[in-house]
Amino acid sequence: MLTRSPLDHIIRSLENKNEWNSDENIYFNIYKPEYTITLEDYEDNRKLIPEFYSYAVSNPSTMYHLLSIKYHGTQLFGSQVVILDSGRYITPTPDWEFIHFGEYRVHSGYGLKYFIEDSPTYKLNEFLYYEDNSEASFARKRFFEVVLLFKDCLEKETFLEYVRIYKDDFFLKMEALEGEWSWIESSTQRQQE
Repeated sequence: MLTRSPLDHIIRSLENKNEWNSDENIYFNIYKPEYTITLEDYEDNRKLIPEFYSYAVSNPSTMYHLLSIKYHGTQLFGSQVVILDSGRYITPTPDWEFIHFGEYRVHSGYGLKYFIEDSPTYKLNEFLYYEDNSEASFARKRFFEVVLLFKDCLEKETFLEYVRIYKDDFFLKMEALEGEWSWIESSTQRQQE
């Protein structure tokens, strides 16, 4: 416990939401107020194009903010957060991974977004989620229909290897789903793709 970094302490304290209060876009730990989490407007918010998961929720209105975890005002961790479904659901943006096919795996076939359960971004996802809000719960459920959640890095790598080994089955299943995304709302063909 004494050898943990301040960031590790802060991430661990996120598990108990009762230890945190908020004032506008600042969260602070009630026992250690030097631990803060801030959300700041993203300057070029209008230039950012919403990612595919924005269209999985009921309202595709999307905004981005910057999240900073600070200790005594020093930033220890930063992440982009996305505010989905007209503000009903806030989450750090999930990580990208690409499934590469071919002998040398130089051509990416499919991209996916994911979280790893023991990562700071997923712990922040849990912290920012208000399970008492039914609209947030519905948006979160829709979000995780298109974003993968892995237990750890080993599970993610095992999944990717499985897809590579059984790529023919993967392609058949993807072809069977072609055009089956009626629940995704988008205003242009490019967004639909």
